[in-house]
Amino acid sequence: MRMEGSENVMEWRTILSETKSVENEKIVEFSLLSGSTRFDEFVINLSVGKHSGDGECNGNTTIKLNGRELGYYLFNKNLKTNGFNMYIEARTRPIPNIKKSESVNLLAYNAVNLMNQNSFNPDNLVDPSKFIMTFPAEYTGTITVEIYAR
Repeated sequence: MRMEGSENVMEWRTILSETKSVENEKIVEFSLLSGSTRFDEFVINLSVGKHSGDGECNGNTTIKLNGRELGYYLFNKNLKTNGFNMYIEARTRPIPNIKKSESVNLLAYNAVNLMNQNSFNPDNLVDPSKFIMTFPAEYTGTITVEIYAR
């Protein structure tokens, strides 16, 4: 186990920092920094704008990081009504775990509850070096993702 102040602490590295505008996409992929599968701790700032396209975009959005699904139904939203801003910490060891806080408004100016779930499927590296969002329907809007890892 890495302890702060010990010489075994790895520095945080930016493996993704991107804003993408999409139109009528059900699956949105972002490429991560090469070699990102070797990390076991991640911090994610995720902002998904309100769905501006025709029709509904309501239900669970599946999010995968390096092929690992982030949580179980943590992103069940009606994006036609509101977008969302999330701060997520995910780790694969010693126990797979996700901590998430979210707000419709900016997290920088709002105190929100922290949700914890021990579901970060650590054994399914099907899409290494990718951050993939699968929406419940075709999504139109803007997504901003920042991911740091160590």
